[in-house]
Amino acid sequence: MADSVSKRIVVIDDERAILATLQAILQRRGYEVEVAPNAAQGRARIAARAPDLVLLDLGLPDADGLDLLKELRDTRPALQIIILT
Repeated sequence: MADSVSKRIVVIDDERAILATLQAILQRRGYEVEVAPNAAQGRARIAARAPDLVLLDLGLPDADGLDLLKELRDTRPALQIIILT
């Protein structure tokens, strides 16, 4: 894998099957993956891991994904984010 490729990914999604599937696929490709089933845990994982990429579901049980997106844009403007919906 090239050095320019992101290595750490946080996946935030409330559907456990999606989390497990994405985690397995991405880990097989050599990425370090942290998963979170809600916004609160997602924030904690992002703070702890300083990921290169976040995969973010908009429908979260404890927060609106768009609000979390805005928060991340304000606090970590260089963070790459892909919306899952």
